[in-house]
Amino acid sequence: MIARDAAYTVLSSFAVAPLTTRLRSIATTVLLDPTVDPVPEQCIVSLDHIQVINGGWLVDPMGQLSAERMVEVDLALYLALGIAVCPMR
Repeated sequence: MIARDAAYTVLSSFAVAPLTTRLRSIATTVLLDPTVDPVPEQCIVSLDHIQVINGGWLVDPMGQLSAERMVEVDLALYLALGIAVCPMR
């Protein structure tokens, strides 16, 4: 899910980015590693394919990405959305 933490308790729909094991090296994807990230196998997050889904469809969370990995997600998301100026943290 892609939302600020405070939104999880009040929203009924969430933006999600799909994971796929079809590994591609594209600027709008982020590689996840099962030795570091909460995924069962190596995969990528595809920020070009964000969708909004009903919160009732979500079951158990897989886990939370580290702050460092979220910086990678943020940058890929800026590129996927065509945001020209990416603020630095």
